[in-house]
Amino acid sequence: MFRVQSEIFTTVVSRIAGGVLLVAGLAKFTGGDGSGAFPAFLPSWLIGTVPVFEILLAVWLFSGQWRFGSWMIAQVAFAIFTLVTLSQIQAGKSDCGCFGAAKVPPYFTFGLDICLTALLLRARPAWAGWPGREVQTLALTASVAAVVVGIASGYAYLRYGSVQAGIAAAAGLPVTVTTQVVDLGKVSPDALVDSHLEVINLTGEDVQLAIISTRCRCAEFHDLPVTLTPNRAVRIALTLRAPTATGPFRREGEIRSSAGVAKFEMVGYVVSDR
Repeated sequence: MFRVQSEIFTTVVSRIAGGVLLVAGLAKFTGGDGSGAFPAFLPSWLIGTVPVFEILLAVWLFSGQWRFGSWMIAQVAFAIFTLVTLSQIQAGKSDCGCFGAAKVPPYFTFGLDICLTALLLRARPAWAGWPGREVQTLALTASVAAVVVGIASGYAYLRYGSVQAGIAAAAGLPVTVTTQVVDLGKVSPDALVDSHLEVINLTGEDVQLAIISTRCRCAEFHDLPVTLTPNRAVRIALTLRAPTATGPFRREGEIRSSAGVAKFEMVGYVVSDR
């Protein structure tokens, strides 16, 4: 009886995960490619394969064939989706881009991804047809790790404002940028792009931010110097001049303060105006 109930639970969870993937994949084809859901430096051809992957995985989950294989891939996929939506929340995006033209807040999709990752972990099918205890142990370990990382990331975001800030606090770093990779999106060649950095003071005393610099000297930072009280975050506006060459770009920078140096990066993708 318990085996039958377990089989039913596994089937139901697989169908739910498949349904979410199918809706997301079809929505991207009919109303947007989902490019806004991923960092701008990823190549467009790779982003374009996401809806195809989602639909194929959905069909596989619905088919019930080689269930352990579809379960393992779905487990990894939803764990990755969880981290992607968490990064969108950190960036302050209002739409996750996961469902094409439909405007869905990242908070909703983050919760959905966490729930599906946990349900899939609980609904692990039988190992039948899959080789070796080593493979079984590796897959189970990866699944547990995905859930733990998701929970830890959520705690870090709620407690410190971002995953990076949580890691910095755990490592004892005094000052950090809450989003260490600033995604500028798609920009025109040689265009001036406005964005911002959010810097948090994790020390128990006041910290003065004096200088923010980049190796390329292609960005201007406003509202400096500024003093941060303990556990306070401040948003610093910036203006960056985009490269003239088309394609992905990455610029490194650092923040010098009375408590030390914090590093960050700015990334984007230059598209032709033609």
